[in-house]
Amino acid sequence: MDGEKPFTTAEMISQMMILLSAGHETTTSLISGLLYNLLRNPEQWQAVRDDPKLLEAAIEETVRFTSPVQMEPRVAKEATELGGVAIPQGARLNIVYGAGNRDERAFADPETFNVQRPQVGRHLGFGWGIHFCIGAPLARLEARVAFEVLRERLPHLRLAPGFVPEYEPSFYFRALKKLDLVWDR
Repeated sequence: MDGEKPFTTAEMISQMMILLSAGHETTTSLISGLLYNLLRNPEQWQAVRDDPKLLEAAIEETVRFTSPVQMEPRVAKEATELGGVAIPQGARLNIVYGAGNRDERAFADPETFNVQRPQVGRHLGFGWGIHFCIGAPLARLEARVAFEVLRERLPHLRLAPGFVPEYEPSFYFRALKKLDLVWDR
C-alpha cells in the first residue's frame, strides 16, 4: 500500500514462523478438543455419527467451547469505555476469547457442549473482524477430515477408562497434554 514499508526479511521470517506454529498448535488443539468433547458426551458423538451434517456444527461448537486460542493482545486505537471501565488510547489489552465464548448473555447454557446449539458459528474462537484468523478455513477442513477418517477407520473409538484431562500450562492456548483413546477392531 502507498506509504507503507514492505516487510524486512527478518519480519517475513517471523510472520512465517507465526503462521506455521499457530496453524499447527491451534489445529491440533481443535482436533483433540473435538474428539474429547464428542467422546465424553456419547449422545453428541452419536448425533454427529447419525447426521454427518452436524460435523460442521460440532467443529464450531468445539472452537466456542474449547477456544484453542484463549486470548490475544491488542492495543486500543482510541479511548473508549467498556463495561463502565475507561480504556485510554494506546492501552495494552488482552482480549479473552475463551471468556467471551462462555458468556451467558451470548450463549444459552454456555458450559454445556451442544452440537445442535442455535447460532453455533457466532463464537469468537477465530477472532473477529479484521482480526479474524486467516487459517480458519484450513483448520475447519483439517478437523473435518481428521474426524471423518477416525470415524470410518475406528468406529468404536472411545476415551480410555479413567482418562482425566490435563491441559498445557498457558495463558494463550488451551491444549490437552494428551488424549488417551481405545478402540475395538
